[in-house]
Amino acid sequence: MQSKTIFLVKLHNGLNELYDFLIFQLGQIFDCNILFINEEKTSLDFAFHHIRKQYSASKIIKTLKQKYISYPGKVLFTTNVDLFDPPFNFIFGQAELGGQFAIVSLSRLNCILPNQKTSEKIQLNNEIILKKRLLKECVHELGHTFNLSHCQNLRCVMFFSNSLRDTDIKDSNFCESCKKSLFPND
Repeated sequence: MQSKTIFLVKLHNGLNELYDFLIFQLGQIFDCNILFINEEKTSLDFAFHHIRKQYSASKIIKTLKQKYISYPGKVLFTTNVDLFDPPFNFIFGQAELGGQFAIVSLSRLNCILPNQKTSEKIQLNNEIILKKRLLKECVHELGHTFNLSHCQNLRCVMFFSNSLRDTDIKDSNFCESCKKSLFPND
């Protein structure tokens, strides 16, 4: 693994409590420094698709990479807008395979599954579920920037998530095969 720094760029208001957790976990998983950048005032209107009522992940990465291209490491953007990239109706995130940039959205990660009921205890669990989902999607997209493709192991974080159930089933870490590709000298 070549990059020793990951820049975590927050592009939305609120949910600050998620980021201490995310910074610690990503640092542990990738064994690197995580530098947090709060850019919550950044407008993403340039990427809004008026018919779909969603934001183009590709346009966000293409536009924001101009500002962050000189950063010496991987750059992970997080947002709370609903992302899409054809041919998919929605995506949890997107990354440049073997590149520098990735984006993850919280928009669809905070959904309550049909068998969950609303109560104070469940609300607390929803925060825990959101943290786990966000971590998994961030690790997944960063994995792509380190040149990892999708994995067939449904427990591996690199397994393609077509739904929240897929995200909930998989682990937040890499399977042994993906670990060997990511950390060949370990």
